[in-house]
Amino acid sequence: MKTILQNIANILMLNVHNIDSPGILEGKMGIVIFFYHYGRYSQNNIYSEIADELLDSVLDNVHRLPDLSFDQGAIGIAWGVRYLIRNEFIEGNPKEILSDVEDLLLKNYRNDLQSKIPISAVGLYIQSMIQDGSNIDEYERFINWGLKKYELYFLCLSNNSKSISYINSSLLLLSTLEKHAKYETWAKKIIFKIILYISNIESFNNLDVYDLTILYKILVSLRSSSEEQKTIINTLETFCCIECKNIPIEHLWQNILFFPAEKMFLNLDDINKCLVDNYSFTPDLQSLSLYKGLAGIGLALMKSNHI
Repeated sequence: MKTILQNIANILMLNVHNIDSPGILEGKMGIVIFFYHYGRYSQNNIYSEIADELLDSVLDNVHRLPDLSFDQGAIGIAWGVRYLIRNEFIEGNPKEILSDVEDLLLKNYRNDLQSKIPISAVGLYIQSMIQDGSNIDEYERFINWGLKKYELYFLCLSNNSKSISYINSSLLLLSTLEKHAKYETWAKKIIFKIILYISNIESFNNLDVYDLTILYKILVSLRSSSEEQKTIINTLETFCCIECKNIPIEHLWQNILFFPAEKMFLNLDDINKCLVDNYSFTPDLQSLSLYKGLAGIGLALMKSNHI
């Protein structure tokens, strides 16, 4: 594992400055997170210094980004900053560092369903705020804003098709809010709307098995319960490999976002084959990313049961 991680770090170090996108999933911010983790893992400060340099270049322009999305834009970068502070890679007050981005989020963010990578920026970012351990009441205006967005998004069951990964990232926040008395009723109401939406999906056959596995894990963790929910859970048990622990390479990024505290079980043969097939020569820039690329593989290895 040490050799694989060293090779990944070397390839990223040689190529990261050619990446134009500052975003978290396909750009520099995801690689910043990798380098901070690898610097701590390897106990080599050079990688943390590279991460510092990259982070400075990302934050220099984050307030001017036209894109507010999670995958490509400012919200994902802000999520990454909160992640780094929470994990003690950097110091700072996220309210002060991110105040401009968060104001833009409330004023200008219009549509949570048009991201290139179908996940909920609203859900993931507000969830990261709550994870910071502060009094949840400090984020009341964001939570109320987010819940109103979800009421709108799931108002009509037939329009605006929603991917399972988008539903998962919405339910992730709602599963947290239903545990708080102030938001419990509102969150459960929206959860039930989402359950009805899922119930109207004609078949799970053409949907990704790992997306469905994440959905299953979130549904069984909910406090709320309904007959429709129980039916979906029973159906998912026939589609998902609930007992399978190995995570497909193309889904490592989702595990990092949805279950950051969980140890990963990886198929090392698949990882070695992927590295040989795709990274023996100069990689294309997308293959460096947190999203299905080297940074994602490296982060997964450092939080896996193999280290």
